[in-house]
Amino acid sequence: HNAQYQRGQLSSIHAGLALAEKFGAGAAIIHPVDHPRVSSKTIRLLAEAASTALIAIPIFENKRGHPVGFSSSLFDELFAAPDDVGARAVVRNHEKDIVEVAADDPGILNNIDTPEQYERLRANLRNIEK
Repeated sequence: HNAQYQRGQLSSIHAGLALAEKFGAGAAIIHPVDHPRVSSKTIRLLAEAASTALIAIPIFENKRGHPVGFSSSLFDELFAAPDDVGARAVVRNHEKDIVEVAADDPGILNNIDTPEQYERLRANLRNIEK
């Protein structure tokens, strides 16, 4: 639960990280809700990579996507990230430490931000179910 959701996306990341710290997690995968088509296989690959890397980012067709795995050693830096830049600031600060995880998953690039994109997603899902 994020009681400070009005502060934006980074406040939700903070709420999740606080819980991850409470339970002693060695890493966290930050999965934006606007990327709903990421496969469970991709999540497993990221979790495995994030257990040894500082940052794990999935790639599909040579493009980076979401979600992103962060080692717990970066949690303090994520807590200190500027609200207007968020987790991207940490990624930029650790570019040399990133492990790119090959994912045969176009879902890592599918960003749903508009009602039209959402409706297309729903239509595609209905077609898959048939």
